[in-house]
Amino acid sequence: NTKMTTVDEAGVSANPLASDPELRRALAEHRQHIGATSYKGQRQYAEWKVGFLRRFEAALAADGLAPATRGCDRLADALARFLRDYASVVRACIDAGRWTVSGYRALKELDKALRGVVEAARDLIPNAAEERERGFTKFHVGAALIRGGFGQYVALRATEDELAAIEEGLGEEGLMVDGRPKLFERYRGIMTSFINIMKDLGLYDIMMTCVSIAGLPPVAVRIAVEKLDDEDEEDGGEEE
Repeated sequence: NTKMTTVDEAGVSANPLASDPELRRALAEHRQHIGATSYKGQRQYAEWKVGFLRRFEAALAADGLAPATRGCDRLADALARFLRDYASVVRACIDAGRWTVSGYRALKELDKALRGVVEAARDLIPNAAEERERGFTKFHVGAALIRGGFGQYVALRATEDELAAIEEGLGEEGLMVDGRPKLFERYRGIMTSFINIMKDLGLYDIMMTCVSIAGLPPVAVRIAVEKLDDEDEEDGGEEE
């Protein structure tokens, strides 16, 4: 396993999720007590998330959060575009058993759009040699993903499901040709790498909680987070 960590001024890497007792305790509390299959579970998670992110982001170099968030946004945009403009159109033609003009057009651009997803996912998390140049680590990316509710992983899973159906349908029509099979397999490799990195970071359980929440109305989560953010501002004002 290749561990990617924050880097201090002396060039020494450190993993705040392993070295900070409060963060270790918070991760343990999440695994043991947080459920997200009900509004109560969502509210508990929302309250936990605010405290965890406050501590986690404070342990990271502040200037790394913005570029990490931009990378997350780029991946989210690529996934949304692929699912909306290409995969859904191709899938509809496969399910209907006939191809429309828009279907052929989407099929023609499908591979290019999927390569965009693969590149955005690959570029999301810098390797150890790239950290200094890019100005952030995979811990910054983890914080950005948690703050955004891991919507990228939800979309990655949706893309995986769409590709499975498309691969079967195109295979029956002899359209899994040229580099398409390798591209689909490359995507699956990216998906596996993303999951493994979250496991290495210790954020896999949080990611799966977010997946559960994604299937439920998020009203309770927004109320809880907004309430706690307001309380933080009030507390900060009193301390000064």
